[in-house]
Amino acid sequence: MINRILILLSLVIIGKTSLCNSNSDSTSFVVSFTTYNHAERFFTGVMTYRITNDSIIVSRSSMFLTIDSIIRKDTILYKAKVDYNTIDNIDSLQLTNLRNDYYNKCILITSGNEYFVSIKTKKGVKSIHLHHYYLKQVEDLIAEINKLLPEKYAVRYLSEATEQNCN
Repeated sequence: MINRILILLSLVIIGKTSLCNSNSDSTSFVVSFTTYNHAERFFTGVMTYRITNDSIIVSRSSMFLTIDSIIRKDTILYKAKVDYNTIDNIDSLQLTNLRNDYYNKCILITSGNEYFVSIKTKKGVKSIHLHHYYLKQVEDLIAEINKLLPEKYAVRYLSEATEQNCN
């Protein structure tokens, strides 16, 4: 229960991109991939990769502490067109069939990498949270995202060798 509360609080703090706030009426395909590292979040920010029917937008949300408040700044880092082959490849990953939550019990809940995947396709809507957890389908999604990006914006993901079966 405490883990779910921490995750919910984390989502509120980082301002996770919501599919409800997009132009969802005219967009039949939206995949949003958000990631950050707990230890580096205030230095490197929260990265979001949003793919729609025709484009990818990479943005960074950074937080700045002032004397009396926290200020969030969103910056668009990269925009590009997306071809239909990419959309088909992502759609074929069947991400909507995955569970909602994956936790790596080898990593403290306040450590490691967080990954959030939001999907809206003709097959349905799905949100997935991974706490420092490796999944082949997510690795394949990231490979598709990285094909669209210059190296400096590429997503870094865990490897299949990541230990995640601690009890």
